[in-house]
Amino acid sequence: MTIYFSYYTSEELEGLSGMLEPMLERLNAFFKKKSYARKIEEVYYGIICVNPIFDNFFIPKRMFFSEQKGHVALEFKLDFKISKLSQKDIEPIVAHAILTASTKLHRKKKVFNYDQFNKDLEIVLDEFLLRP
Repeated sequence: MTIYFSYYTSEELEGLSGMLEPMLERLNAFFKKKSYARKIEEVYYGIICVNPIFDNFFIPKRMFFSEQKGHVALEFKLDFKISKLSQKDIEPIVAHAILTASTKLHRKKKVFNYDQFNKDLEIVLDEFLLRP
């Protein structure tokens, strides 16, 4: 399984993708040989963080789950105040948001092993949640 991040951000958060690259690399290293559904090979996390004046234009979409296309797409919105935070402070916020967004997969339990995916996700994100 491969994990992807897509970013919908304001100019002030131009460097967010670089800040989250270590997390994405760690996720992909962990999930590389894992499988939780016969036909799902990719999970996309859409990360929305925009200036409040654009909030109404960037609303997280509902979960997209397609066995035919072989992927799941989940979106979540972060508070724009993170634009003033360091990488060390942003990572736990994003890790928590990923865990929260992933709970939507619970609805697909018949075709997606949500319980195991969630346990594995908690294991890999734990290092980002507990950073000093």
